[in-house]
Amino acid sequence: MGRIKLIAHSKRQHKSLESTRKMFKPSRFHQSNAFSLSPESLRSAILNDLEADLVPFFLCATVGTTSTTAVDPVGPLCDVAKEYNIWVHVDAAYGGSACICPEFRHFIDGVEGANSFSLNAHKWFLTNLDCCCLWVKDPSALINSLSTKAEYSRNKASDSNQVVDYKDWQIALSRRFRAMKLWIVLRTYGVANLRNLLRSHVNMAQIFEGLLNLEKRFGVVVPRTFAMVCFRVSPSAMTVGATLTEESMSERHGRLFKIMLLPYLKWILYNKASAFIPQPNFMRKRIIQVCSELKCVELWPI
Repeated sequence: MGRIKLIAHSKRQHKSLESTRKMFKPSRFHQSNAFSLSPESLRSAILNDLEADLVPFFLCATVGTTSTTAVDPVGPLCDVAKEYNIWVHVDAAYGGSACICPEFRHFIDGVEGANSFSLNAHKWFLTNLDCCCLWVKDPSALINSLSTKAEYSRNKASDSNQVVDYKDWQIALSRRFRAMKLWIVLRTYGVANLRNLLRSHVNMAQIFEGLLNLEKRFGVVVPRTFAMVCFRVSPSAMTVGATLTEESMSERHGRLFKIMLLPYLKWILYNKASAFIPQPNFMRKRIIQVCSELKCVELWPI
């Protein structure tokens, strides 16, 4: 008694895991230069938690984090977690879609050691919002925890195990039928076209990254993994001695957004920027045009 259950997860996690702070005590880790979680850091955190009389019970490894698309080493993390009987969930909400391409499949090497795996088909799989796919290695772990036997929900098919009763896999009694729209996407495009779509996005991001590397005023701050490029203004290119008021910041942000908020490019400027290239039908020359416009942007200290 008196011991706190502890959630262990990567530093660059999704907002939903941030919300668990209200229920459990999270454990934080040191991250590598690629913003991924190392097995050594995980083991060190687990040992520290055990010494503090805490109970590590959950690890979330990520394949394509929201802010940097970092990829955690799934297999090695599963090996460490298994030693301490920790549930491993792989959050591949963004990057999981790319793994239908053989050349990206190594990002989930060792996934057979995980207890659950999820990807959001509405993020990079041409499926309308919202559609999340969840795989569970042992469904009985959910059923034993969440199953209810209310008299009003009983029926012959469920009682005789003729159907999978998904109400026993979740807290809510029911949910919307999302599988149909994903099935339509798969039947409409097929695996070959979906792979070509994903590869075209990655290819465009490679082009954009290469053009940024040619421009000394900007620097790529995180290794590009999939189709997102994180970059920032280089310190040497910043205006020296500029005095910024709230009004001038707002004005300059407005000018940046007018330039950068194009249909195919999302610009987020705080101390770095992330460029998303979401649609394959925009010409590569538009990417070159964006880089040309970046050269015309007035810079200031961040």
